[in-house]
Amino acid sequence: MDEKFLRQIDEMMARRIGTLENSFGDKLDLLVDGQQMLSERMDRLEVRLDERIDGVEQRIDGIAADVSAHRRDTEAHRKGWRVREGWKRGSVYCPWNSTEFAPAGGGVKR
Repeated sequence: MDEKFLRQIDEMMARRIGTLENSFGDKLDLLVDGQQMLSERMDRLEVRLDERIDGVEQRIDGIAADVSAHRRDTEAHRKGWRVREGWKRGSVYCPWNSTEFAPAGGGVKR
C-alpha cells in the first residue's frame, strides 16, 4: 500500500465521519427542541394545576367553615336536638323522650 492510497482512505473516512456528525447533530437538535417544548408544556400545565388546586382548597376551606358554623349552632342549642358523638354515627338524639332518629331514610328506633 502506498502513501497515496492511505491518504485516500483517510479522506474517505473523514468525509464519512463528517457526514455522520452532521446527521447526528441534526437529530440531536431535534431531540433538544422536543425536550424544550415538553418542558415548557409541563410548566404551563403546572401553573394550571396549581390554580385548580387553589380553587379546590378554597372550596374545602369554605365547607370546613360551614361545618364548623353548623357545629357551633348545634352545640348552642343543648336543650333541644343535639348530635351525639361515639354513639351511632350521624344519628340525632332528643333528650326529653329518649328517641333516637337515624339519618334520612333510616326510620325511627326506640
